[in-house]
Amino acid sequence: MVATTSIKMDELLATWLGSDTIYENVMRIIETQKQESTTNKEGGNASASALDDGRPPLSPKMVKKIPKKVEIPSFFAKPKDAEGNPQIPPPQPPKRRWSSSFTEDQTWNGDYMSYANEGRENDSPKSLEQDSVATDPTAATQKKKVCIAVQAKEMFTELGTAPPIRVADSQHQQLGGALRRYYLQTSKDEYHTSEEDLIYIPLERFERVTKELCNFPTFFHKPLYERILMLWSTHYHLNVAGGGGDEVQLPPVVTYGIFHYFWKTEMAPYDKNERFFRLLKRPDLDYITRDDFFPYIKELLNDHPVSVRWLFGG
Repeated sequence: MVATTSIKMDELLATWLGSDTIYENVMRIIETQKQESTTNKEGGNASASALDDGRPPLSPKMVKKIPKKVEIPSFFAKPKDAEGNPQIPPPQPPKRRWSSSFTEDQTWNGDYMSYANEGRENDSPKSLEQDSVATDPTAATQKKKVCIAVQAKEMFTELGTAPPIRVADSQHQQLGGALRRYYLQTSKDEYHTSEEDLIYIPLERFERVTKELCNFPTFFHKPLYERILMLWSTHYHLNVAGGGGDEVQLPPVVTYGIFHYFWKTEMAPYDKNERFFRLLKRPDLDYITRDDFFPYIKELLNDHPVSVRWLFGG
């Protein structure tokens, strides 16, 4: 009996909801409420301003309880300039990793450890300043080695060649004359101030500089040599020659002065990872492309031909 009654009630409810008359009455009520809400909104009704989604207006008592709208500011809001444009500050420099830092002073003249850690021999390691030029705090208490400038001077004196004034070899004499004309006879070149700065190392003897001073693999010596000359040519054209007209065809050798410039701009301010990244990438980009690896892969294949044949089953 109960089940039969439930079924009849369900049928009655379905019939009632499916009636056209009931549907039209419900729709008419909805339209009436929408019109009243719109009218109240245009007339400045406070309740309509708070509820503008078509619902019927609230009673005056309920209107007073509606809180004001709270504008949530955007997260990490950026400061704006005088014109209202957001200012995007540069990102903070990343912290140096111990694995890519140096235990010795990497400044050219060796003045970092003598100034940055002067009088701090008794400080704890964590309290010592850490950066790319001398990240290992224990280096402050170790015996100080000769600076990069002295090491480079000794190596250039041992492996390099001083430009002669008069020799039988005309090509060698022309190179010496070009070095003096472009580098010594101008006051704007701060890296060539004496004859010692003109001592140069040819490409075929640059492997020791690559390995011992720059801490790069020996087969990097040719791409490194070419990169140094390219960066120096750009620097010379912009800062020494004045940047006007065509670029000067400089002598294709790395002098002690040119290496001084390269170290101060591309080596001293950076750790091991940054040096490798900056050596591979193009100077005008901040990322490495596939083509940037080709010169080094080519030198690797030329430097290890036996290993390459074994790798490919030759």
